[in-house]
Amino acid sequence: MITSSYRHIMQGSARCWLLLAGLILPMLLLAQSVDSSAALIQQYMDTAAAEDSFYTAAPVEDTAGRHEEQEVKTHYFWDRQRPLNIDSTEEWWSSGSLVERKIPVKIFNQLKADKDLQYHKKAPKEVEAPWLLRALVNVLGFMDSIRVILYIGLGCGLALLIFNFMRQQGFRLFKKQWNETLPDAAAETGGSEGYEKQIQDAIANGRFRMAVRYLHLQALYVMAARQLITLGKDKTNADYLRGLLKTPWYQPFARLTRDYEYIWYGEMPVNTEQFDQIHGQFRQFMRSVDNQ
Repeated sequence: MITSSYRHIMQGSARCWLLLAGLILPMLLLAQSVDSSAALIQQYMDTAAAEDSFYTAAPVEDTAGRHEEQEVKTHYFWDRQRPLNIDSTEEWWSSGSLVERKIPVKIFNQLKADKDLQYHKKAPKEVEAPWLLRALVNVLGFMDSIRVILYIGLGCGLALLIFNFMRQQGFRLFKKQWNETLPDAAAETGGSEGYEKQIQDAIANGRFRMAVRYLHLQALYVMAARQLITLGKDKTNADYLRGLLKTPWYQPFARLTRDYEYIWYGEMPVNTEQFDQIHGQFRQFMRSVDNQ
């Protein structure tokens, strides 16, 4: 009875010990694995720290400097090393450092001679422009090459227009010695008959430009006598035209003034036919003013 009870107790104890062993054994295996991994990590960190201290530590003695130079030569390809796959490289796993892979010369030449690995970029196909576009580009290029000449021509043309306009307004850059003599104050203030005498003398001597000047002065005197304008030494033809702006004589006198300025200030030569036409226009204008 006691023996059977003791047997049951021993069997129960054995089961407990077996269960306890089954629980403790995996924990021991896991702790061993962690310890070995920690040892490897610590070893790797110590190696890296030693290498860093090697590069950063300053040499103390000449012997240390020679030792450092020797160690640098050992790690000459350090900066050129590349990491490899840990699972397929036992050398890296055993050394714990980067390893440079070298390609044999034979394999390198084979790869270099392989046509499939030689990539040549194809030159882009040139698209020919239409002939009209090419002609336009050529014209624009030609115009660009002579643009300086065009600018000079435009500048000279503009200067010529300004110069002609100023001459028409009575401005003369270079004064010329005239063969004609301007009428003195007595002739210009001698009334319409005094101007008529000067006109006939100029026509007789072939001085048609001077005769046109006297005709213009005579027309001004006739308009002043009819109180259409007021004569003054400082007044210009533009001033007299502004005085006639609201009268029917504005347009005809403006045309006569334009012809007079072209001939007198513009120094345009006048032949007999041209003078006869202008002479008749002035006579017709002065008759219309007298008959108002």
